[in-house]
Amino acid sequence: MKIQIKKLIFLPTLIKIYKLQNKLVFNLNKQFILISIPNDINIKRQGIFLIIEFPIGNINNNTWYILVKNIINGIARNFIQRLQLKGVGFKAALTKLDNIELKIGYSHIINHQILFGTNVEISKNVLIQIKSPLKNLVGQEAVNIQKFRFPDIYKGKGIVYKGEKLILKIGKKA
Repeated sequence: MKIQIKKLIFLPTLIKIYKLQNKLVFNLNKQFILISIPNDINIKRQGIFLIIEFPIGNINNNTWYILVKNIINGIARNFIQRLQLKGVGFKAALTKLDNIELKIGYSHIINHQILFGTNVEISKNVLIQIKSPLKNLVGQEAVNIQKFRFPDIYKGKGIVYKGEKLILKIGKKA
């Protein structure tokens, strides 16, 4: 008999989980997420907990545990990332076609297609809020938007994460 590690995840009652062969389907209010899992990982629901069993020795086991835990947390309450446009005349606006129009100091307007599975809200024309139940999509969308105008610490402008400070660090002289 193989020795197995068991890990528990608290499962909110509104989230439904189905296992189809080697796939897991997460459902909350008609919001579905489907992931493929390895055959040696066993997942079952017991009351308000989700039990994940996996054999000892596989390096990726803890990764699957964290992935499932993040998906459950994301479905229960979305992951959020906030970006701020810093610069004179920098503006952002949503269009009807799930695009973001960015005016960020170039001679033209930049159109960015929003990733499928993410929800973007813009307030005060300078605050961009990205929401999604999948943590990796939130981070990827934030990086995709920030690529258009990286923060410049010398000029103090660019697309920055909310709360991030643009400070030039000067090392001590000997």
